[in-house]
Amino acid sequence: MSFEKIACLICALALAGCSALINPDDGRLGGDDDAGAAGRDAGRMDGGGDDDAGRGDAGPDGAVPGDGGPVCPPSCDDDVACTVDACEDGRCAHTADDGACADGERCNPVLGCVPIRCTSDPECDDGVFCNGVERCDGDAPGTGCVAGDPVVCDDGASCSADRCDEDADRCVATPDDSACADAVDCTVDRCDPAASSSPTGCVSTPNDAMCAGDFCTVGRRCNPTAGCVGGTDRDCRDGDPCTADSCDELGDMCISTLRDEDGDGFGAASVIAGGSVVMCGGPDCDDMNAGKYPGAPELCNGIDDNCDGVIDEGCSTTPDDCGSARQITVGPAGTATVTGTFGALADDYRTNAICGAQSGGRDAVYFIDVPRGQHDVTIDTIGSTADTVLGLGFTCDMRGFQTLCNDDYDRRSTTDSRLWLHRVGSGATSTRVYILVDAYDSSVTGSYTLNVRVDAPAVDGCSAPGGQLDITGGGALVGFQSSFVGNQRGTCTPGAFNPPEAILSLTAPSSGRVEFDAYSADFTPDLYLRRAACDGPGASELDCVNGSSVGGGINGLSLNETVTAGDRLWLFVDGGRTSYAVYYPPF
Repeated sequence: MSFEKIACLICALALAGCSALINPDDGRLGGDDDAGAAGRDAGRMDGGGDDDAGRGDAGPDGAVPGDGGPVCPPSCDDDVACTVDACEDGRCAHTADDGACADGERCNPVLGCVPIRCTSDPECDDGVFCNGVERCDGDAPGTGCVAGDPVVCDDGASCSADRCDEDADRCVATPDDSACADAVDCTVDRCDPAASSSPTGCVSTPNDAMCAGDFCTVGRRCNPTAGCVGGTDRDCRDGDPCTADSCDELGDMCISTLRDEDGDGFGAASVIAGGSVVMCGGPDCDDMNAGKYPGAPELCNGIDDNCDGVIDEGCSTTPDDCGSARQITVGPAGTATVTGTFGALADDYRTNAICGAQSGGRDAVYFIDVPRGQHDVTIDTIGSTADTVLGLGFTCDMRGFQTLCNDDYDRRSTTDSRLWLHRVGSGATSTRVYILVDAYDSSVTGSYTLNVRVDAPAVDGCSAPGGQLDITGGGALVGFQSSFVGNQRGTCTPGAFNPPEAILSLTAPSSGRVEFDAYSADFTPDLYLRRAACDGPGASELDCVNGSSVGGGINGLSLNETVTAGDRLWLFVDGGRTSYAVYYPPF
């Protein structure tokens, strides 16, 4: 053999030896003699078959879509001869087998057989991404390989779950939208670190559509911090003057019902719209009068109360009781007068015992519908020849006529009676007031005269001199206070809160003692009396008295004070709201 041939053989052997150290062939590892077979590694997986020869791996999972879990591919061969390839729990596993390598070698699951003592970092790679990058350290014991630092997966967003995916050889961050839920109901909350400037990685997007749950409010919008804000009431007007239109929040719909302005439960037969009468088809023949409706008691008042088209059917001409009560209608000047005699009447009702009327006295019943709004009403029997007692009620029955009474408004000179109503009425509808004209006792059979006057309400303040209700003539008064706070206080007024007050004025008719009695079932009244001026430096308080319980759920008091004839006086009823009564008999 020539020198050149020997040199070539030596070189070829050397190259073959180097290749065996890195990736030994099948013969070197003890495989079968079939050069076309996949070798020992393939034989261990596939039982010696050759179906997988030359075929690549199907991937780390080999999952079959729709089967509910991972499935290994047909072959788990990783083309590394010294690894034992197997399917474990649906995933391919590649276990290094040092016994498959020659003496002085070990199996690297990535490179195959390598020298036991590493010479480079790649020889230390165990093929596992998540445990970090291994390196070769010449001073390290054993193989010289040093383990790497495990991969730390953190995308910096607290709303995502971070993990190391060994199959994909990368970190995976799974967003969790539930971690971004806030207290604002109208925002769409999601975990999107790429779109978020917050360390949480959360993004909250306002969604105005989520504020549309309240049907009766429209135009609400979503504020990302305050929630649903703004909006206006839904316009449910249907353009029909005969209907009252409203929004039903529970039913999520607009409702239009026939108008019932007087609240008597019956819809209007007609309304005035644009100066013209519009027929609505309802049964109420007068929708501005709560006392007129189908089935209402037919009163003897010259009008059709029960809407049957007939006026005063079955009525007596005598106003003897509530069934035959007669209406008093005031004229343009706000006044009206009616007359009658007690002789043909029966004894049906009694006035309040405080007025001292005797039993057996005959009585007549009238009523007046005070127009909508607040008014002062004066009722008296001046001009009567008989001795009269007046009673007043807001219902027509024995209990109702206990509200207020008066017998002889000036006991020194007359048997006539007088009542005042101060600030009576409602802003919604008219107010019916029943008047009982009672004979003092059973012997009285003469005639009576009943006078009624309706005025605008007098002021309950000191800013308008002379504007208060004047009670100089004497009588009894029922009043109503609707204000929340007052402007005046007496020296005996308790507490820090200043309730509203009514102010009445009078001129002392003579010198002597003046007496006022006040009662209320709604509050405990206080009375104080000033002379010379309503308030200010010129006002002089003559007396101030606190009320107390007088029994039967009634609170009351009396104020007595000495005055001089001609004194100008102001009486203050203070202490609370709603109704009160004052009795003043001139001395």
